[in-house]
Amino acid sequence: MIRNGEADLSFHLWSMTESRNNAVDFVPVYMTDDQTFAIKKVPLSLDFVQLLDFLTLSALLAMPFIFRLLLNTKYTYLHSLIEFFGCVLGQSMRAEKIP
Repeated sequence: MIRNGEADLSFHLWSMTESRNNAVDFVPVYMTDDQTFAIKKVPLSLDFVQLLDFLTLSALLAMPFIFRLLLNTKYTYLHSLIEFFGCVLGQSMRAEKIP
């Protein structure tokens, strides 16, 4: 409409491109808007699982069971798992006093 001389002014949320700039006189920009993306947030309770691949995670879960079989102990799987992670993290649960 502006190009044909039918209107003097128009308001639109168009971006200024080279071809539009040649056809129409744009005023200086008075409002800018950033591009944003919406993503699905991962639950924090399972966030640590994504850091490990399947092979590493399965090896970490299988190691206490393998240690229990090899060492022939009477500890439960959960106790062995906690002890293994404690050794990996350097925080053993053993309460014995070190002389």
